[in-house]
Parts: sequence; C-alpha cells; structure tokens
Amino acid sequence: MIAQQQREVQRGSWLYDGRILKGVRILAINYDYWYDLEESDGFDMSDEEPELNEQGEMYMIEWMDGTFTKMESFSVGRLELAETLELAQSVIKQPIEWL
Repeated sequence: MIAQQQREVQRGSWLYDGRILKGVRILAINYDYWYDLEESDGFDMSDEEPELNEQGEMYMIEWMDGTFTKMESFSVGRLELAETLELAQSVIKQPIEWL
C-alpha cells in the first residue's frame, strides 16, 4: 500500500459575507478519497478501482481561516484542477482571488 500524500497546488482568499477574510487551499492527493473511505468502513472493494487522474491524483478543497492556519472544513474536489477550481467558486458563489 502506498503512503497517502498531499501537496498544495493552489490557494486563494475570499470575503465571507463581504467582510470576513477566508482562505481556500486546493490539494492534490495521491489516493481516491471515496474509495479509501469505503474500504476503511469495511466495504468489499475487490471489484472496484480507485478513480484517479493521469498523474495518479485527485483534488481536495480545504476551507481555511483568513490566515491559512486553521482548516474549517473540506470538500472533495474533482480529478482535474480546473474543475476543482470551478467547484470551489460555485460553493461560495463569488469570485476567489487565487494567489
């Protein structure tokens, strides 16, 4: 079994309620979040394969405080970075200033 790894590929900020600075980080992970979750819950995954992109990764969205020191929640992203960035913007329904 390959060790789970993650790396930050993008970060940005946005204003919650138009006045509270919040952060967002996009992470590339080297495992299928849903596959690993079901496997750890004891589901038989012998007929399934992890769903990863050509680089063997998928993306996660971490919703952070404005200083990027505390993760407040997360969302499972997509297999492609562009689709994950679009998903992040659609969740908060406003532009994110990508850094």
